[in-house]
Amino acid sequence: MFDIEADHDVTIYGFEIYTFRDEYQETEKAEIWTRRNGSYVGGELREIMWTKVMNLKVGLAFNMRRIVLQLDYPVRISANEKQAFYVTIEGEPRCFRL
Repeated sequence: MFDIEADHDVTIYGFEIYTFRDEYQETEKAEIWTRRNGSYVGGELREIMWTKVMNLKVGLAFNMRRIVLQLDYPVRISANEKQAFYVTIEGEPRCFRL
């Protein structure tokens, strides 16, 4: 979970992550959720406060791999607004960074 505070109007189409696996599954379910007008703080465990903007299976590899997670629809953030995002992949990737 992380917040984005826009200095100017922005449109987000997706996120690029790097991950690798240590399990025997080749694919995992990935999801991206967003929470408008505010921080993720206070909403970490309250699904009703979030909107899913991406849901798909991603391929994982034993070496570091770049994955682009394309949103189902663009997310627009106006200047001086804060919006929260939650990027999750089932399973237990050892490395996950934005």
